[in-house]
Amino acid sequence: QSRVGCFIGDYSRTGLGTILNPGTSVGVMCDLLPAGFSLPRYVPSFSAVLHGQVAAGFTLEQLLETARILTRRQGGELSAVEEEFHRQLFDRTRLERERVVQRADQGRTSPWSASAAYKVGSGR
Repeated sequence: QSRVGCFIGDYSRTGLGTILNPGTSVGVMCDLLPAGFSLPRYVPSFSAVLHGQVAAGFTLEQLLETARILTRRQGGELSAVEEEFHRQLFDRTRLERERVVQRADQGRTSPWSASAAYKVGSGR
């Protein structure tokens, strides 16, 4: 039995009504859309959850622009160091992200992949 809440990385967003189990781990810069049931317990950085399954997320450039906007709303600015950190993290987590998305695609019963809703880009 889990006695911990969720771990949600910086700049990750959840839609209204998103249901997460205790102990869920969500990476940085993720988008989680509600599905009417609990979402996966693990969501790798820079990905999305669509229709209850992990899918490829927005491009890195789109995610960084969102982070810039969110930081400005709080009276700050996304530093060059933080931006470079996220670029390196994006590159270092690419294989893990692709593996999780591929596994989710193989488990879908629909001929249409939810990951096709987002275009995977290198962001550079």
